[in-house]
Amino acid sequence: MMRAPILALLLAASAGPVLAQAPAYPAAPAAGAPAAAVNPRHFHVITVHLDGATGIQASAAHPAEAYPTQPMPAGGGLLLRPLSQEGNWSVRAFVFQPSQIVVMQGEPVTLTFVDIQGPSFRIAVDGVAEPIAIRRGEVRSVTLPADRPGRIGFRSLDHAPSMVGEILVLRRP
Repeated sequence: MMRAPILALLLAASAGPVLAQAPAYPAAPAAGAPAAAVNPRHFHVITVHLDGATGIQASAAHPAEAYPTQPMPAGGGLLLRPLSQEGNWSVRAFVFQPSQIVVMQGEPVTLTFVDIQGPSFRIAVDGVAEPIAIRRGEVRSVTLPADRPGRIGFRSLDHAPSMVGEILVLRRP
């Protein structure tokens, strides 16, 4: 019967210091005030793959799932592994994390790609002439001006259609 009040006290006690350390957001500039200096934005974008594994036989932890008959889209970004002799199968999807970044117009943006999963990638970034070649464990950066509102896309040339991302550039008020 006393569990709820004790739990509430424990949660409040554990949340107190964390909330006290939370960063404050800067106040909005007053009307007519000069625009603040534009700060460069830096994002680390990692390459990852998501795996889903199951089987055609039920287990105590999971129901049986039929092996898909529809092929995966072409491009190497989505892989359906063949059915094993034990009746197991899996699906893999290559993705960027984060895959969407939002900035304000005029903020220079640096994307630092870190290859975590996958032996290598060729990454195309809109507005950048040459693809970025990266291998597992390597880090490569590119800086963009983000000077116009709109969308700046980036994508793996080897893992379509799932390994895509975008920078949304919002109009500065």
